[in-house]
This record gives sequence, C-alpha cells and structure tokens, in this order.
Amino acid sequence: DCQSHGALALGEWLPYLAGHDWSGQACELQINGGEALQGLGCHPLGHPAWGLVAWLQHVTRHGASLPAGSVVTTGAWLVKQGLQAGDRGRVSFAGIGAVSVQL
Repeated sequence: DCQSHGALALGEWLPYLAGHDWSGQACELQINGGEALQGLGCHPLGHPAWGLVAWLQHVTRHGASLPAGSVVTTGAWLVKQGLQAGDRGRVSFAGIGAVSVQL
C-alpha cells in the first residue's frame, strides 16, 4: 500500500488459504528496485479476513447484494509514502505470489 489509493494491482486469483498461519506470513515491498521493506505477520488486524462478515452484513443490510467476483481489499501489510508518477512497486508474499505496478 502506498496510501494513495490511486491504483489497485491484482495478481493471479488464488483460493482462500484456510488454516494459513498469517502471523508467520512474510511480505516484502520494493519500490524502484531499491531496498525492500520486509515484514512478518504484519497485517494490521492480524488476519486479512478479520471483519469481513461484519462488513458484508453492513453492505447488504438494506437488501443489496455483492456480485460474485467482487474484490474486497482488507488492509495494507506494508506502507510506503511519497511515491511519484512513474514509480514502480512490487509486493511479494512468500509462498503465495507477487505483483508489480507502475504508477
């Protein structure tokens, strides 16, 4: 997360990892090939699915539905501020995958 919310990069779809140890999940954020920010189990709420049930109940409380295939973001693992147009970011999650985006 670059706290700009100007773009969302999605990698290849993966099924939900039931039973995954998120507290031990390694994450790396690299900008423009520089030194990478690294974290371990650093989701701000401890688990990326935390709060999804309450959020879905809130969204559908007046009879609305959430279309199949909807993307729900659940918070940043690592944050880098001050990015500029043209910067390239890459985030990777050990054992899961990686995605890159150029602003």
